[in-house]
Amino acid sequence: MRSMDVRSVPREASAFQQPLSEEELRAICDRAFPDRPRIIAAQELLGGRYNTTYRLDRHDVPSLILRVAPELGRQSRLEHRLMRTEYASLPLLAAVGHLMPTVIRADFTGTIIDRDYLIQSYLPGVPAAQALKQYTTAQQLDFWFQLGEILAAIHAQTGERFGPIRGVQYESWSASLTATFQAIAADMTDAALDASDIAEILQVIKAHASSIDEDTVPRLLHGDLWIGNVMLAADSATPRIVGIYDCDRTSWGDTESDWTLFLLQSRPPEVQQAFRRGYRRTPQTTPAATLRALIYRARSIAEARLEYRRLGEDQHLASTYSELGAVLAELN
Repeated sequence: MRSMDVRSVPREASAFQQPLSEEELRAICDRAFPDRPRIIAAQELLGGRYNTTYRLDRHDVPSLILRVAPELGRQSRLEHRLMRTEYASLPLLAAVGHLMPTVIRADFTGTIIDRDYLIQSYLPGVPAAQALKQYTTAQQLDFWFQLGEILAAIHAQTGERFGPIRGVQYESWSASLTATFQAIAADMTDAALDASDIAEILQVIKAHASSIDEDTVPRLLHGDLWIGNVMLAADSATPRIVGIYDCDRTSWGDTESDWTLFLLQSRPPEVQQAFRRGYRRTPQTTPAATLRALIYRARSIAEARLEYRRLGEDQHLASTYSELGAVLAELN
């Protein structure tokens, strides 16, 4: 039996992310590449907080990336089968396909391991979270301009209904948001978390459905486009985006609800302005738009609460209740 140099991140048995054994990794690689140069090493990578990711090294050929989903029993309603969502969304992301890794193999059969997995090409460059530090504040504005252009290209794709790429879709945006918050509330109950504030948000959506549905068109949302999922060119005089990855949270919805735009709010004004110049769309300021923005903020806070519980970071839970309480105060 041929060996493979496997280097996994030490984790507790209760940790959400779980590594694969050498036998599992070898079985995956043997199925994927029976007649090609064998995988000689598998190095688990840090950075992601959901899938388990390995760099697969071979003799004299480019490395590959193996991404392995959590076991189904560990997945919440809100994060159900995310890897399958990513795979289904790839044709819809053609406008930015040149920046994304190529899927080499996909296996959702459960016959090798009881987890979905994808093998992808290895993106060139340096992670943006690391590379941006070498640039001046003024130079970094180029990065934000490019990120705005990329998100605009994604948002240009329109759909027929709202909601997930896979599964049940909805005729109205308010119905889609209702389903999302209902899933969040159920996930919180499963996680032994108080979801009473989510019930209040659901009442707001019900009472203001007509405002929520005003001037909204189903557009493709990335759901996770941020510094942690972007690669920059190495040794470039100015930041240049050469890769984006992790598109497993795509959906159809209102563009202003995309997670990128929520996180952008915490950045300095000059960063927001640079992004918006690339994005070429200014946020609406109507009462309906303001209402929607508050609901989107509530959703992001609620999703963070679930992630804190999933990762065992319960010290951050209290802040989510105070933050969401402040949003409810504005809504009421």
